Order: sequence, then C-alpha cells, then structure tokens
Amino acid sequence: MLSILLLGMAAVLPVHAQYEMKSGVYNRLSNRVPANNTAGVTPVGPLATPTGDGAITPQFSNVVESSGSAGRADSGYPTSVVSGVGVNLTRASFGTTFASGVPRYLFGDEIKPPTAIVSAGGTSYTVDAGYWRVQPVLAGEVLSNPGGGNPVDFKSGDPAAVAALPAGTMASYYFSPHAKRVFANTPGTVEITWRSALPDAAKTGSNSYVFYKERFTVSSATSTPVRTIYWTEKSFTSPVVSIPLGRITTVNPVYSNVFPSTVATEYVVAGVSQSDPNASSSQILRTLWYESTAGTGKLHAYNQTGRIFVEYLGALNSQDGTYEFLGADILSVEQSLRASTLTVELGHEIRPSPNEASLVATPVSNTSTVN
Repeated sequence: MLSILLLGMAAVLPVHAQYEMKSGVYNRLSNRVPANNTAGVTPVGPLATPTGDGAITPQFSNVVESSGSAGRADSGYPTSVVSGVGVNLTRASFGTTFASGVPRYLFGDEIKPPTAIVSAGGTSYTVDAGYWRVQPVLAGEVLSNPGGGNPVDFKSGDPAAVAALPAGTMASYYFSPHAKRVFANTPGTVEITWRSALPDAAKTGSNSYVFYKERFTVSSATSTPVRTIYWTEKSFTSPVVSIPLGRITTVNPVYSNVFPSTVATEYVVAGVSQSDPNASSSQILRTLWYESTAGTGKLHAYNQTGRIFVEYLGALNSQDGTYEFLGADILSVEQSLRASTLTVELGHEIRPSPNEASLVATPVSNTSTVN
C-alpha cells in the first residue's frame, strides 16, 4: 500500500512543479522561453520575441534585491491554465526594504580619506591614504595653490565648492591633532573637504592641490560600548567620575553642534528656589568638563543630555603642544538614574539590580533631594 502511494506522488509532483513558487534572490530579466518548456507556454504581447538574458532596457531601470509572493488566495495550485498562453494570476505581492539614508559611519568611527576619486570629467583614480593631508580643510583656512588660480573641487569642477567654512564655525566632524585622525562626532549629514598633501599636476593640469569634497551620513548608533554619566551638580547627586592621574594626564570632551560646551541658561529644577538675584551669580553653564585637583581628575556633567565623543590623552609633546593619544570613549550624558527599591535581608550585601560584577558602591553625601 505504501509503495503504491509513493508512486502516485511521484506521478503528480512533476505536473505541479512547473507552477511552484520558490523563494530566493534572482536576476532573470528575460522573456526567453526555456529549452525544456514542457508545458508549451508561449510569451504573448509586444515582448513575445525572445531577446535573450539580461534584456533590461527599456522595461527595467535598476535591479535590487527584494521579496515577493504570488499564488491563489486559497494557497492551492493554479487551476485555470489555457493551453499555449500561461497561468492566470489571482493574487501577488511584491516589496523591498527601504531606508531614509544609509550611514557610512557610526558615531565615534574613524573617518577615512577616500582611496578612489573621480574627476569632474569622469576619470577615475586610485590613491592611497598618504596621498591626502591628514587634516581636512579647516574653518577659516586660506585656500591657495602654488601655481595660482582658484582652488577647484576635483569632483565637481566648481571653485565655490571648496570654500572653507567661516572662521569659528564648528565642523561636523572632529580632527584630533593628538591622534592625527578624523572621527565622526556628530550624527546626521557630514561634509568634509580633503586636500592632497602635495600639488598634483597630473590630475589637475596645473601646479595645484587636489581638493575633494565628500558628503555622507553618520549614524547615532555606535560600534563600541557607550558609557553613561549622570549630572553631578546642584540638586543632582550623582557622583563625579574620578580618573586617577597616571598615564592619563587629561581628558578632552569633544564638543559639537549637538553637544555644546556651555548653554545659554542653567537648567532649572521645577520647585527649587533660585539664589538671591542680588547676590553674585552662582550659575553653572558648563555641560561636560574635566578638572584635575590633588592628583585626581574628575569628570563633571550638567545642563545637557546626549552623546559626546571623549578622548583620553597621555604625555605632553613639547614640540607641537599635542598629547599622546591613548584612546576614546562615547559617553551618554543623562540627568539621573531612576531610583529602584530593593529588598535585602539583614547582613547581606547590597548589590544593584540587575547585579553587575563591575559596579562598586559610592556613598552619596547629600540624600535630602532625590531626582
């Protein structure tokens, strides 16, 4: 009985196989009839004449990976087949992923200079990283060429495209003079103009530098762990972050357009009375800052929330005034940590919830105000 059933299935399956839908990523842009067309299906309409695989003009303008499905509403096999014409489609859906923009870098990533550049005339060149000056065009920098003439954007051929940012303007990226590298410290759209280290007559046609402007997107997500610091001033009682002096001699918070060094007005806690207006000002307008006293460095936070790029610096280089670059962190500055109530039996150690082995207790001297 079993053998008879298997033989029956073997006889039925080839009949339905020619109409089965299979998932996968394909690029079969052709109306050619396959050589093993056992069903006798013939294309109809204006594209009935086979044109071969890859005939994408004019009916296709692009090829993307996507997903789709087609079949009867009752998920059964197609039953309406007209000999010599094909299958009547009763239901189909088709779609693809979408995004408002694909970031090239994550927050805190090193921004690399381009290794492939294209001129305004469409000529492609390959260069190595040493081709470029390590520092991009600065705000307020006077742009000039040894051979004279206006600096021209190599990509567009437009002299106006390489005008330096006005002096004092904060760039949307950070060039570290200590690390001699460029870092992504501002999420969103970033514009950066690179300059060749030496004039390149072969590419510019004159004794001129190559200026190359790029525009891309930086994500607010990071590829490294984000460390959190809470506000430490006034009615906020979170402890300052202590950094013992040793190899680390200073900490440099890198401010940006979205995380400034100061604010116009101090944060006001609702319900807390302010100081006497006739007394000297006791406002704190700073956001995140580092102080070193009595052999210990302390990192304070106040007034601003968000993420900021922070670099740790070592020994001072007396020749150029830079420091040894030791590394960097992404700090998330937040107002306060929400309090939680724990039940601890008498004599047991009080641990945070959830328990993390790396956390240690720090006593809070002022408990009169809870934020």
